[in-house]
Amino acid sequence: MKEISCLIFDLGGVLTLPQRMDKVDEMAATLGAGLRRESFHAAYFAQRAAYDRGDITAEEYWRRVGGDLGIVPAEVAIGRLKRIDIESWFNMNAGMIELLREARGKVGRLALLSNLPVEGASHLRSSYDWLGLFDVLVLSCETRSIKPDAAIYRHCLERNAARAGDSLFIDDSEANAESARELGMSAIGFVGLEDLRRSLAGGYLLAR
Repeated sequence: MKEISCLIFDLGGVLTLPQRMDKVDEMAATLGAGLRRESFHAAYFAQRAAYDRGDITAEEYWRRVGGDLGIVPAEVAIGRLKRIDIESWFNMNAGMIELLREARGKVGRLALLSNLPVEGASHLRSSYDWLGLFDVLVLSCETRSIKPDAAIYRHCLERNAARAGDSLFIDDSEANAESARELGMSAIGFVGLEDLRRSLAGGYLLAR
């Protein structure tokens, strides 16, 4: 059993359920009538890194998304898009929040490490009482670095005064999990709550 004193969770797709496709369709329709989900989503993610890193504002992000699709979004549309974007992601996984509460009493340090733009960070910090379970929040828009870049993992370890070998990172992106492993951290690729529980019980001992 691997002893873990610092447990680090991703947010989107781990503590939240997968992005809501009905909200993706709503964003696509808001940006341009008849816009297909696949085309919209490609542009949405192509521009996301700069937005999550805090390099550009929400307004610039949506102008860039629109530009990739040959659309100039109106200011009122951008306001709606910012709201729907948040709604698309913040659909909490109740089972995972319960697991967080269980882990809090067993592990020395509990951290959140997420790629998140300024608007998402503001919503997160103002909306959820369970956020107080975490010792540290490491959000990409505040560190100006994003997963899977090594810098954001190092920042998280420093903030927690934790060694990589004593830390376990949980993320639904295998690329993000692999980057953690390259720095000497343990990592689990998240596919679901029950699978995570089995992985934790079978290979890790949480320690204070």
